[in-house]
Amino acid sequence: IALLKINSPAALSYADFGDSNQSRVGDQVIAIGSPFGLRGTVTNGIISSKGRDMGNGIVTDFIQTNAAVHMGSFGGPMFNLEGKIIGINSIHVSYSGISFAIPSNTVLEAVECLK
Repeated sequence: IALLKINSPAALSYADFGDSNQSRVGDQVIAIGSPFGLRGTVTNGIISSKGRDMGNGIVTDFIQTNAAVHMGSFGGPMFNLEGKIIGINSIHVSYSGISFAIPSNTVLEAVECLK
């Protein structure tokens, strides 16, 4: 996670973060990224599980999804159907159709520490 300060004379568009604690297993999600260099790729899926610990010792509450997230999409947003970012795409288990995202609430906690 990086926190950037941008000075721009023009108004910039951005996506709002949602409350990942409000998301539920079975909710539909949309993932955006650039897998294999294919910019602006959009995939969809559902939240398959929450609170997954992948053993990295840092994030212990990943959101599991079946949205297709591959190398090049990591760091991209996972949106709920209201258009709010509820996760940051982070891990893909090869050829399994299982991916994981860092919950938006965890991301926002990290941002506060960086301020």
